[in-house]
Amino acid sequence: MVTLWGRRWTRPELLARVGRLEQVAGIRLVEGGDGAERGVRMLRCWSGAAVVNRAAGLGVFQRYDPATLPRHITWRQLGDVAYVVAMEPSTNRDAGRFDARDRGELIHLAPGETRRYRMEIGGLVGADAIEAFSREARAMVPA
Repeated sequence: MVTLWGRRWTRPELLARVGRLEQVAGIRLVEGGDGAERGVRMLRCWSGAAVVNRAAGLGVFQRYDPATLPRHITWRQLGDVAYVVAMEPSTNRDAGRFDARDRGELIHLAPGETRRYRMEIGGLVGADAIEAFSREARAMVPA
């Protein structure tokens, strides 16, 4: 079972709501290759989102670190000519600055202060690429 949004979910319950488990989260064992990380084994956790059109054989995905980008906002514009989807990892909900401030989630940067975010954005072309991505993502989500 996985705990999300303050509730424990089974795999079937998640699938009924998100369609594909790779939209929720994942974990992978990796080994560092450079510098002080060389040879160090670690777990890389990620969260992400994907939009896939299997009929067209096209998809796009995002993976990001939920420790630095704990929220994800998705919106759609359903038009007569165009269908637009925005996938936006975020530090807070989409209710605005005042809501984030009231919840204690608003991030302030001091002059000269920096933050680093890690994100992977990729495209999927063809049924083989979509299926390979889906298999990899399913393998990262607990049963």
